[in-house]
Amino acid sequence: MALLVLISVLTICFSALTVFLLKTTLSKPPIQELDFQISSLSTEKPETLQQRLKRLKQKIRSMYPDRVPIICERSSRCTSSIPKIDKVKYLVPFDLTVGQFLYVIRKRMKLSSSSSIFLTSGRNILKNTTPLLQIYEEEQDKDDFLYVEYIGENVFGTF
Repeated sequence: MALLVLISVLTICFSALTVFLLKTTLSKPPIQELDFQISSLSTEKPETLQQRLKRLKQKIRSMYPDRVPIICERSSRCTSSIPKIDKVKYLVPFDLTVGQFLYVIRKRMKLSSSSSIFLTSGRNILKNTTPLLQIYEEEQDKDDFLYVEYIGENVFGTF
């Protein structure tokens, strides 16, 4: 019985020593590999913002060819008490109209029925019946995003 206990203790010690040695040898790379990694890092040029945006645009276009990338923010001309939206980037289907997109925006902001918002692109107020694909083709920015702003208005007054 004592012999079995001694064998099991030695086996555990041997396996623990083996694990320790493997961890220490694997965690420290040889000097040649470390020098090679440093030299490869120093020759690479950092990615510029334009390259990142181009890569992001290509990735979005390849993953979602039937969607419009939209960035929707509160207008700086907005003087009413319309809150800022929590999410500004959207990928919406081509066949979605401005009115349907406006419904999504209103739901995200949890607006009351007495408040009204209008979507603008540039200096134009967008019509609710216009498909987003048409607006995207006319108004897209050079980075292939459609920039839309919302302006709030208290149209019914308060009692």
